[in-house]
Amino acid sequence: MLTDVGGYRLAATVRGNGPSAVFVSGLGEPGANWEPVLQRLTGPVRRITYDRAGIAGSDAAVNEHGPQPYRVVADELGRLLDRLGASSPLVLVGHSFGCLVARVFATRYPGRVGGLVLVEGSLPAMALWPGDGGPYADGDRSDARWIDADAGACEMTSLPGPVPAVVLTRTPGRWTSPQATADLDRSWRTYHERLAAELDARHLMAIDGGHRLNAEAPALVALAVDAVAAAAVGGGSVLLPADAVDASGGRLIR
Repeated sequence: MLTDVGGYRLAATVRGNGPSAVFVSGLGEPGANWEPVLQRLTGPVRRITYDRAGIAGSDAAVNEHGPQPYRVVADELGRLLDRLGASSPLVLVGHSFGCLVARVFATRYPGRVGGLVLVEGSLPAMALWPGDGGPYADGDRSDARWIDADAGACEMTSLPGPVPAVVLTRTPGRWTSPQATADLDRSWRTYHERLAAELDARHLMAIDGGHRLNAEAPALVALAVDAVAAAAVGGGSVLLPADAVDASGGRLIR
């Protein structure tokens, strides 16, 4: 469906019943990339996927002047969820850049968020090596939105309030770029370990998966989403039995 969010329309898909799980894709990626995870969810979850402005089936954003910080993307999501009638508590599931959007959304709308699943979350300013600086195009269309990652990183000085959360990290050493060094791999894992500790989140590491865990380890991501959704509704802790994590292709770090 196409939903007006204030002068332009976003393509969104809503399926199922239960607590709303909102899936926020990586930079330039469509909501359809979550399909392998959606197919493996077992709990009663209302699945919401969408394409951000300028991606796949969505219109371009209007009245934008220059690269935008993360809060613009988070507020766009908020308007979409209002139009869709998505009720709280929301479970936000982000991948890569989508994790940054989810975190900013959670700090701007704390009463709406009941849980977080952060899949291979990007560093706050997204740059990984020298020369890898923004702004970044959120998609390959000529009307794609540009993202000001430096301004966005400044919006991430505070953490979301305490909610059930899971952080998921790639298999150590699983990089495709020749610019990825052993030092980068260590710093990436250290960042995820620190993020999990700061959020008091469970931390899962994939046994066999790179950055695109939603495609490479979808059963592990689905396990995390089901567990966080159950905790968000029931008010308990995130239950991730070690045998279930192992069977889903992961290892429980925290």
